Amino acid sequence: TPTPVPVGNGKFLIGATVGRGEGDSGKAAESNGLIAIRKSDDGSFRVEYVWKAKRATSSFGSPLAYRGLAYFVNATGVLFCLDLETGEERYSNRLADSIWATPIPLGDRIAVFGKGGTVSIVAAGPEFEKLAENSTWEAAATEPATARPGGGGGPVLYAAVYVQDRLLLRRGDVLYCVASRR
Repeated sequence: TPTPVPVGNGKFLIGATVGRGEGDSGKAAESNGLIAIRKSDDGSFRVEYVWKAKRATSSFGSPLAYRGLAYFVNATGVLFCLDLETGEERYSNRLADSIWATPIPLGDRIAVFGKGGTVSIVAAGPEFEKLAENSTWEAAATEPATARPGGGGGPVLYAAVYVQDRLLLRRGDVLYCVASRR
């Protein structure tokens, strides 16, 4: 489900998920990586991996290529940071939740949106530093469950976009607008 991310010069960052609980995440990790599309002498095109991830996989959100690094968040909420050129893992750290929305770069930070509404802000760079963690909504026992693919209940943060200094966050039944207090 993650969308390939163009990084320039015919290269794309590819994310793949382990699916719905299948146990062989190693095979899924081999599908994650950087591919290059190259034109052959005969005019045909070929695709080859520049590198394959050893452990990093994606959840529903696409990977992020930013400032020479690749970021993946897996189904259990582990954020992986890899060198974009070599695929060498820089770190892996657990966040509050898995993601369904693609992470967004915000200057020297990256916003990662947990499917349960937690927004984690981490420093952009090769060393893990969590700068903030906030809840988009308060979970309540009386809150109605919204249907989501694969079953289960409760609201899900599906998408996020950054527009004119505001974050727009979409869950199944509500659209949030988050602005700075400046």
